[in-house]
Amino acid sequence: MEGELGMRIWGGVFQPSMYDMRVGVDSNNSALSAMSWEGGKNSSSLTTGPQGGGEMSWGILPDVRFLLAGEARGVANKGAFKGTGANLGGTASRNLYMSSYGGEAGLSVLLREFGERARGLLTARAGVHVLSGSRDSWSEEGPGGKFSSTSSLSGTGLGAMVGLEWEMSFASRDGSIAPGVFLLAGYRFLTFSRVDYRYHDSAGTKDAGSVRDSAGDRMSVDMSGPEFRLGLLLAMPTKPQ
Repeated sequence: MEGELGMRIWGGVFQPSMYDMRVGVDSNNSALSAMSWEGGKNSSSLTTGPQGGGEMSWGILPDVRFLLAGEARGVANKGAFKGTGANLGGTASRNLYMSSYGGEAGLSVLLREFGERARGLLTARAGVHVLSGSRDSWSEEGPGGKFSSTSSLSGTGLGAMVGLEWEMSFASRDGSIAPGVFLLAGYRFLTFSRVDYRYHDSAGTKDAGSVRDSAGDRMSVDMSGPEFRLGLLLAMPTKPQ
């Protein structure tokens, strides 16, 4: 791999823990039920989401390459409610989006080559990630009129990932450009332990602070968990084979 320039784009899924946020969703649904709102969606939708990104790499040793990557991921929970009792005939929705983007640097180590077109590798990378586009919004309409509110969420965290990769080239690496595909299965470590919010609603109320649970403790956004990627690669040797 020494001297080889590589470019890759990929998409996939990740399965985050999201424990605090899932507890918050289910607790909120229970509270709304007690206020005569029926419906909602349980928190299971927060356990799987899409992700995507791209990276560039450079072979610094025969069996090691350095890489720089940019990536984004997210999950969502969308609940619809219907009012009963005091809210007879009313409808409402709650939409929670949790997404992040970040950049990472790392190394990929060649474990084994299978002929001239396939490789098995171990990869590890780490970097900084930011909550972006994350928000919790509520809107309702009924006999009492219309009301809506949005809490924009923000935070920064350190992330890391380790995984195993399988690369397959469509052409042998004989000194020419070699397109191909790759598959990665790994585990990501990424927790936003300090999450802040900025709130505003249709009544003109504004607020800001730290996201906390009913006990007053900080709530975290835990995106740690398994992830799977499938993508395209382009390898360009820059030195004679």
